[in-house]
Amino acid sequence: MKYSQLDYAACPEGHLTPIQPSTPQSVEAYRKAIETGTCPLFVACRECTRVYKVRQLHSLPPIYELEPFHEDAPLRRFQVSVPCDMEGCEDHAIVIAVRNADTSAEALIAELSKRRLDEMECPAGHAFPWPAWH
Repeated sequence: MKYSQLDYAACPEGHLTPIQPSTPQSVEAYRKAIETGTCPLFVACRECTRVYKVRQLHSLPPIYELEPFHEDAPLRRFQVSVPCDMEGCEDHAIVIAVRNADTSAEALIAELSKRRLDEMECPAGHAFPWPAWH
């Protein structure tokens, strides 16, 4: 299925990363999640070395085709759930990354482990060790 609009996040350098198909409900739901601090979303920018917290979504027409939103696209949207390792905390953060469609999950995790982190914390406010999955 092709979408006419996608929600994008912009890194501090201004590079855009597609997050999800855009609907009025998706933008409003994420705005509420930002205000309440629930379900933090982070993006591993494809253009620079940052993993940053999403503060706002921008609805735009698709810049390029992307799996899973377009079949057989050259790029793919990955989503990694990172658990908080504070004892007794069950919270997770989500990291989104866009990479070539043939990128393996292992290669993505290896790449992300070398990235610079900008203020990554769980909903309870605990700082995540970086990288959290190693």
